[in-house]
Amino acid sequence: MKLLVTVILALAILSPWAAMVQASSSSSATVQVRAVIRPWIKFSANQPMTSYEVTSEDIRRGYIDFPQALTFSVQTNIREAIRFEISSGGPERILVKDGQSGLSEAVHVVGTLPSVLVTRNLDMRVVLAEGTQEGTYPLIIAMAPIAY
Repeated sequence: MKLLVTVILALAILSPWAAMVQASSSSSATVQVRAVIRPWIKFSANQPMTSYEVTSEDIRRGYIDFPQALTFSVQTNIREAIRFEISSGGPERILVKDGQSGLSEAVHVVGTLPSVLVTRNLDMRVVLAEGTQEGTYPLIIAMAPIAY
């Protein structure tokens, strides 16, 4: 869209000049327009849970599953796949699943048109660190996009 607006503006600015060139000489003129579109990513994440409770059963199992614990939205002009790595701010490991894949430390999104907002609801598994005891723990999640 930005490219189209840029081209239209360039033509609007250059058209009076082109008319003057055409009126003053019998030769023709060529105008070339070049545009560079820089890649961009806009994403947001909604994590309604800010803490989690660990029970003796969770410790025995080694993990806790939280369905639909994280929602994130992505908009980009990058056509290739983008990997969003997800990590924890604590000793536990965070794995996510989006219904289209198995548990992983990342979510993959294939680029679409910039006007399309891609939203994913993620199930989350908190893999408990060795030595975790019963109690309440903060849940701090970091996401980083990596295009490849």
